[in-house]
Amino acid sequence: MMKLLFEDQAYSYETLRAAGYASGGGADLGEIIASCTTIAPGDQESWWQAWHSLAARLDGQGQQLLDAGDQVSAESCWLRASNYYRTAEFFLHGNPDDPQIYQTSQRAVQAFAKVAAGDPAVPGSMRERLEITEISIPYQTSTLPGWWLSPQTGAEVTSSRPTLIITGGFDSTAEELYFVAGRDAVLRGWNCLIFDGPGQGRALREQGLFYRPDWEAVISPVIDFCLGRPGVDENQIALLGMSQGGYFSARAAAFEPRIAALVSWDGVYDVASALRGMLPGHVIEAALAGRLDEADEALAELAQHSGTLHWALANGTWSYGLSRPAEFVVEMFKYTLADGIAERISCPTLIFDAEDEHFFPGQPAELEKHLKAPVERHLMLASEGAGEHCNAGSLSNFHAVLFPWLNQVLPQQAALEPR
Repeated sequence: MMKLLFEDQAYSYETLRAAGYASGGGADLGEIIASCTTIAPGDQESWWQAWHSLAARLDGQGQQLLDAGDQVSAESCWLRASNYYRTAEFFLHGNPDDPQIYQTSQRAVQAFAKVAAGDPAVPGSMRERLEITEISIPYQTSTLPGWWLSPQTGAEVTSSRPTLIITGGFDSTAEELYFVAGRDAVLRGWNCLIFDGPGQGRALREQGLFYRPDWEAVISPVIDFCLGRPGVDENQIALLGMSQGGYFSARAAAFEPRIAALVSWDGVYDVASALRGMLPGHVIEAALAGRLDEADEALAELAQHSGTLHWALANGTWSYGLSRPAEFVVEMFKYTLADGIAERISCPTLIFDAEDEHFFPGQPAELEKHLKAPVERHLMLASEGAGEHCNAGSLSNFHAVLFPWLNQVLPQQAALEPR
């Protein structure tokens, strides 16, 4: 696995993930390196302090720049601040009642909202190039928060365009998805909808909505919302799922016929495979057999020696609405495309694989094996810097595969004018 600044796998990967958003304006490598020198290995409080201090400095600097008449530089500060606030909050999930979780995540959203509120008449500004509108998607008796991104402002909508919906994974936020592919989709002529589903971002932190395996119940109302927007071609809707979203997107596509193209990044057939890679078989067996006290004791011991496992158990227990880690282990086995679900997918599908995939190794090939739909699996290479899970640190390589494939399977896109 590629290491950036830290020997600890979890700290290294999350630093690489944050730094990789430089391609979308969400990071600057020098300031990350400087800030990370203050982080003590394995110390979650020093992690939060370093990233939060950096984000807060940029947040304030952005306001100073705006007051001085430089909106473009202010936007740059706020985009980076939003990403860094998200990163600061990442390892706090062992205590869901920690007020820093909510305060820090709110500041990430607020920093992004400042960019969305920019004057589109300012030359070179992000708002000159794309519409960024905060949205609220009706969902059961609640709503899902998110952002609508488009090359066209409301008054300019004269034709329909293809739309990319991006759904996140085990720890994503809607604002992060802007850096992942939202901005780049719009700059290539697409509409894009990014949102927090149950268990993610504001839907979890502010509304107490938890993950569910039947993600079609989430995506169908999202598509309904899209079709209520101007400038959406109902026959040109693509769905991209990031990380565990590779499962969520595939599950939704199996039951939602309005999805014209599916991208599973990285491909996931069986979510519980990630646990099988981290846990001894006897611990999983104890949890599945209902011996929860025994499983919890073993999990606590194992988590002392693995920062990745410690974080995964904490985040999973919280975001799935459970009371103990052993219940999370049991819950994971509901998140599978077995029993003919994968075989129901009928739209063209692109599966991303990563040479050094460490969360779901082998899962992209397993998903490909079960599909009856037209499918392509693309292996991203470590020698090109793209071999990490979801190509962390190499999103330009990801986009260079993603968008040509979408142009091919949704031909109308090829005729669009890029922004």
